[in-house]
Amino acid sequence: MTELNITQLPVDIYLLLRDFIVNPSYKSWRSFLSINRSMQYHRKMLFYYNCNVNTSKLFYHAPFFRQKLLERVHNPLQQISLQYPLHPLTELSFANHIHSLTIVNNEALTNLQGLTHVHSLKIDSCKLFKDLSSLTVIYHLKLVGLPNLTSIASLEHCQHSLHTVSLVNLQQLQHGLETLNYCTKVTILNCRKIEDINCLSDVKELVVVGCSGIRDVSALGNIPYLTINDCGQIHDISSLGNHIRLSLSSCHQISDVSSLGRVHTLDLSYCDSVTDVSPLCNVHDLNLSYNSNIIDISCLIHVKKLNISFCIEIESIEGLEQVTELNISTCRYSLLHQVSSLKNLQKLTVSNDLYDIFIDDDESLYVNQNLLITVDSSSSIDAY
Repeated sequence: MTELNITQLPVDIYLLLRDFIVNPSYKSWRSFLSINRSMQYHRKMLFYYNCNVNTSKLFYHAPFFRQKLLERVHNPLQQISLQYPLHPLTELSFANHIHSLTIVNNEALTNLQGLTHVHSLKIDSCKLFKDLSSLTVIYHLKLVGLPNLTSIASLEHCQHSLHTVSLVNLQQLQHGLETLNYCTKVTILNCRKIEDINCLSDVKELVVVGCSGIRDVSALGNIPYLTINDCGQIHDISSLGNHIRLSLSSCHQISDVSSLGRVHTLDLSYCDSVTDVSPLCNVHDLNLSYNSNIIDISCLIHVKKLNISFCIEIESIEGLEQVTELNISTCRYSLLHQVSSLKNLQKLTVSNDLYDIFIDDDESLYVNQNLLITVDSSSSIDAY
């Protein structure tokens, strides 16, 4: 998507364009186009089909610039980015039916008065913003860092058109999540006052990270793609398990994983209360990294992809005959000598220190000459 920042135009071009917007006429327009570099570059940037205009100064000089410009072009503007505008925004009807609208750091914006239809909308760091009630049709919505927003219940007017919603760093948000239950994907990051997400049981993909107030996930067992990471109050996951992909990384109170044996792709990294992984023998892709309390993984006989990096208490990988991809970065050195027993192994990931041992070992850890060996450079602590 092409983007032009009006504030970075050469002064002569900027002044001519401003003159056209403030006092539109054939003469002022021809003056703007007469400059060679404007003809060859800036006109193209402004008026081609996928044009994105940063209007931070044009709004100060001409709040109705878009209407006047559109009278002189064949294709409509597809994106508008309003960043640090000098002209306070109190009415947004000019932006109706624009494909993508971004509003960033507007200290005067409290609502979306006049804006009813927009394909994609992002509102970021507008500290007084609190009202979404004017919207009737919207497909993609992202709200970031809005300290005055406590509820999104007003989205009920457009809940059937919403496709994806991202809520990021909304520290006061508590109410209205039920309006998102028709969405395909909902992402909630660092919204610490949110306590109930069971109302989102019908979404196809739910991502929740760093929401420390959440305790109950009992209604989320049928969401195909579910991520609940770094939510430290969750301990009962007995209702979960009917997922294609499930991530519970950094949920430190989870210990019983007996319901998760049917999950295809499972991430239990940093779940350091988990000790018994025997119920997970049929999981296809399993991440157990950074779990120092797991000792025995001999039960994982059907796992295809396995990550046990930083699981420093595991002493044996023998018997994992179905494993095709294995990560043993920063594990015990003794595991290297067991690699030869994994007849189906195609890819092995090791830390730097283990790699040095691997390539120097004449006993032929290289039983499979087609084995792909990769080095995890992020591993930094000494292995046993």
